[in-house]
Amino acid sequence: MIEYHIAFDDRETLPSLVEKAARELGLTQEQLIKRYITEGIVDHFDFEGLAESADTLEEYFVKNHVLFPVDKE
Repeated sequence: MIEYHIAFDDRETLPSLVEKAARELGLTQEQLIKRYITEGIVDHFDFEGLAESADTLEEYFVKNHVLFPVDKE
């Protein structure tokens, strides 16, 4: 599992805004941050068109760039 550590100065207001927004949406702060990162990265790479269909949920996630394929060695 990959983890990122983000630190803010005590005077920065962003952490309190994240906490407030997460509370309003009924999410944890981590869930909200992951949502924001996901939206930003999708915009950055400009994935277009409809999602590709698949026979399984695993295959669907791989085809639509959510998961890397599992090595079967």
